[in-house]
Amino acid sequence: SVSAFLLNRSSDLEIGNGMFMGCTNLTDITIPNNVNTIDSSAFEGCSGLTEITIPNGVTYIRPASFSGCSGLISVTIPNSVTIIGGSAFKDCSSLTSITIPGSVTEIGGEAFFGCTSLTEIHSLITNSVEVSSFFSFDEDTYSNATLYVPKGTLDAYKASNWNLFNNI
Repeated sequence: SVSAFLLNRSSDLEIGNGMFMGCTNLTDITIPNNVNTIDSSAFEGCSGLTEITIPNGVTYIRPASFSGCSGLISVTIPNSVTIIGGSAFKDCSSLTSITIPGSVTEIGGEAFFGCTSLTEIHSLITNSVEVSSFFSFDEDTYSNATLYVPKGTLDAYKASNWNLFNNI
């Protein structure tokens, strides 16, 4: 039963597909900056994990990477990330706030679906707001959460599929 894990290597590495899947006792993980890939379902179902900082070299958060991490309260997504895969944070029911960096060009379907505590989404995207596929968030989030957008981009957000949010 793993409760904490420290990855420490000098070369680039990958957290493989399903590597920690279902490790419900995993509460803390330190991911070094040389990690460039967090593969699909790498931490899926790690319900004891409360916070995660994704390293700066990661460009793609693969599908279901953190799906079902129901204890996850805090996620830091770096500016290197361009794609948030489908179901990447699905059912992270303790997550209350998320910041989407300006580097993101695509958000997969159901990426934040089932994040029932999500009340604030801070989008830093300024260059192209047409990044979200429909239903990246669930109906309750579209109805109840507040989407914060960069100054001067409100009209662009309202004219895109981000307009599903009632509160922008």
